[in-house]
Amino acid sequence: MKRKYLIFICVCWILTLFTTTAFASSEKSINYPTRFTNINTFENTFYISSNGQASVSSYITARNVDSVKVVAILQQYNNGNWKTIKSWSETTKRTRGGAGGKWYVLSGNKYRIVSYGYTYVNGREVESTSYTSNYKVY
Repeated sequence: MKRKYLIFICVCWILTLFTTTAFASSEKSINYPTRFTNINTFENTFYISSNGQASVSSYITARNVDSVKVVAILQQYNNGNWKTIKSWSETTKRTRGGAGGKWYVLSGNKYRIVSYGYTYVNGREVESTSYTSNYKVY
């Protein structure tokens, strides 16, 4: 009985070593910019599900501003260049805001997001930041 249990444990352990995940990957980045006066955080999330649906989210929080703007861009790598395939943009007259959405991508390609966050006082841009994710293969 003890021998069968030991063999079972060894088989499970070996299977664990050689098993890989065939599901989606995700990435979340939260920047707490210390060099900025007005931008508190710039949070970005990029995920591609197992059925090819890319989820993109970019969110900014700020202080002492009249409005913020966020631009989130989904890009595909093609022939040595990154090409924009979908973009979202949102401007709010508050100290926080976000942009993003969902978009189906084709398999066998590399994808990434590029996002920009802007803050405004009296209609004038006072600070900005950007983020570029690692690429994901779907």
